[in-house]
Amino acid sequence: MSKYSIIYSSKYAALLFFIITTFSVHAQSIDLNNYQGIQSKGEIPKVIIKNIEKRIAEGEKKNIKKEDSWFEKKAKQRNIIESSFIVSELMLSGEVVFNDTLSNYLQNIAKDLLKNDIETFNKLHFFIVKSSFTNSFCTSDGAIIVTLGLIARLQNEAEVAFVLAREIAHFKSKHSLNLYLDGSKILNTGGYNLKVIQNQLLQKSNYTLEYELAADSMALSILANSPYSSETSDNLFSCYANAEAPLEQKNFDKKFFNTSNFIVPENYFFASVNPLEDGGNYDFTHFDLKTRKTSLQNNFYYLNTRGRNTFVNPPQAFFFMRNICRFEMSSLYLSNRRYAEAIYNSYLLLSEFPNNEFLSTNISNSLYYLAKYNNIHRIADVNSRFENVKGETQQLHLLFTVMKDDEINALAISSLWKNYQMFPSRKDLKKKAEELLIENFRLYGKNNDSYSRQQLPIDSIIADQNRRNFKPRPMMINTYYGYGKRPADSTFINTKHAFASFFSDPEFAIAYDKAVQLKDKPLLNNITYHSAELINYNSPVDQHLHLPKIVMVDPSYFKINNTFFNEKFNAQSSEAARKEYSKMIKDISKKAHLNVELLDSKFINAKQVNTFNDIARLNAFIDELYKHKDLDSVQSVDYELVNMLMQHHQTKYLAWNNVFAITEPDAMSDPVALAFNLVYYFYLAPIFIYDAATPDYYTYHYMMVADIEKGKLIYNKAYMINGKDSQDRIKSILYYNFLQLGNTKAKKN
Repeated sequence: MSKYSIIYSSKYAALLFFIITTFSVHAQSIDLNNYQGIQSKGEIPKVIIKNIEKRIAEGEKKNIKKEDSWFEKKAKQRNIIESSFIVSELMLSGEVVFNDTLSNYLQNIAKDLLKNDIETFNKLHFFIVKSSFTNSFCTSDGAIIVTLGLIARLQNEAEVAFVLAREIAHFKSKHSLNLYLDGSKILNTGGYNLKVIQNQLLQKSNYTLEYELAADSMALSILANSPYSSETSDNLFSCYANAEAPLEQKNFDKKFFNTSNFIVPENYFFASVNPLEDGGNYDFTHFDLKTRKTSLQNNFYYLNTRGRNTFVNPPQAFFFMRNICRFEMSSLYLSNRRYAEAIYNSYLLLSEFPNNEFLSTNISNSLYYLAKYNNIHRIADVNSRFENVKGETQQLHLLFTVMKDDEINALAISSLWKNYQMFPSRKDLKKKAEELLIENFRLYGKNNDSYSRQQLPIDSIIADQNRRNFKPRPMMINTYYGYGKRPADSTFINTKHAFASFFSDPEFAIAYDKAVQLKDKPLLNNITYHSAELINYNSPVDQHLHLPKIVMVDPSYFKINNTFFNEKFNAQSSEAARKEYSKMIKDISKKAHLNVELLDSKFINAKQVNTFNDIARLNAFIDELYKHKDLDSVQSVDYELVNMLMQHHQTKYLAWNNVFAITEPDAMSDPVALAFNLVYYFYLAPIFIYDAATPDYYTYHYMMVADIEKGKLIYNKAYMINGKDSQDRIKSILYYNFLQLGNTKAKKN
């Protein structure tokens, strides 16, 4: 343990004891100096695994009235069905965390808010969701969910109390979420999961302005009966308005990446950055925040509860919880490919937690992916045009724009190997550094003499750069020069000695020599993960893969009806088809003699929290594959994922599949086309009318298998059937896929 770990461990020991003993026996003991991330613990709450049929029945009972008209009932029913589907998918995604330190902290604050209303408190459940969005909401069955992104931006406990008071108000007022599904959005995910649909729930408020104003007013009355001050609620609106801004603003140290052998010139940065807009974007996450803020400040309870407590529990408890959220934000930024934001957020936290493994490796992983995308000339996909960025992260977006190809690679390799030396158990960092070394030699004409094994004094390096960078012009604010270009072409980083300090490490010397030997070996073709490319029929597999076992996670089934007067996405029939499909997978895999372990979140029980967490991690890896669809391989940021899969499930092969059953109006149903044909081919009128009235049916089936250890797809098949999704057709496709993945034993039988 480092000296920093000892200092900070003692600093948080008393606080950890307070949290564990005060908030819940289920609370996790979290050491930020050895942070591993939060996960669910204990028994799975019933509200998490409640099936969609029950959610719909409860929603209809609460919201549909006898006096409602037929049209009102239909509208309410559609809203209930589709919002229930979205909420159910989110609850089972693993992103909603339960029985953890953060959720228990929220429950403790709610208990203070509702100390005079125990009946309401007992109906509620409090959860944190792993999302960088700045939002909170309440479901009709009393699940109050707050995003990590919101807690990470708050300043005190009273602000948390106001957030909870608002959601309690929504629950007591029976405000329903205004959610509707669009089948086209599901199709645009490329045959994957419902991440885009879940974001619809998390990114923006799904309450009407009328409901929001009513909840604000009732929240103040709830605060009036508690020890908390309402005055701090002002900052909450600023948090919503600046939802895309960094959590804090601190000048980025332009020497942060410098080592004794790698110096980034100061003219790679701006002298000053675009300031944050005063007041932010008031329409980004919530509607008409200015109106709500004005209404709140004129409220009687607001005026009479100013100056009360901003903390009821010890302030250190709040800041500890907020730091957990901020650590998680680094991980979320990395997952969402917002690498400059991930680096800056980790940079801010490192000032309080120096040499922290979680934060340091987060920066290394961000640099690794920046280098990977730069090596395929796609860095613009993950690094925003710096002119559009405000605040200190603009410096990082600028830096990764003006750095040349080999400079970004050298920076990433150095960061990865430095942290591997500091944290030798992190073999994933070594593997990524080795990968970039090979790409660096192959892509940029490097040879054995390109890098020196001798270190130079720092003053010699600076002097060398000064000679090369003779009178460099400064970067003009918001002037775009193009990727890898700067105002003075002679300005560059001296990368010759970038790795000099690592050659004394035998492991690095071996990795370097291997990269030199492989530099002339041709690069493999990229594997395309995007399923839009997969709709074309794939060539048959010539040889069976002979996989001993695969783990299949959360198969999905979507029924989409695009005909007139029909809802585009049918949540109920999709859910029923998915359950039947899961049973098919188990049955067909046995007939094909393939060992398939099905992990389906729809079939777990309250005791299977470990399986629940495994499903969440595996789905996160699938999400990584799709996000990094342009790369030749994906080394997961979850560096223990391979060990988990091997230990818990005895395989390294992960499979997932999707079925889309689509009903489309026939081309003849177009009024113009029908009229034309009836006029010129009137004798065929009965055929044309029948054709127009009969929809077309298409079924798409996707099957993918990845080798998690290699981070690559090894099997990728898509089928399109002109017809309905009959069970016989689906079973036939499954059987064929399983035969290809397993062996020929079933065929011989």
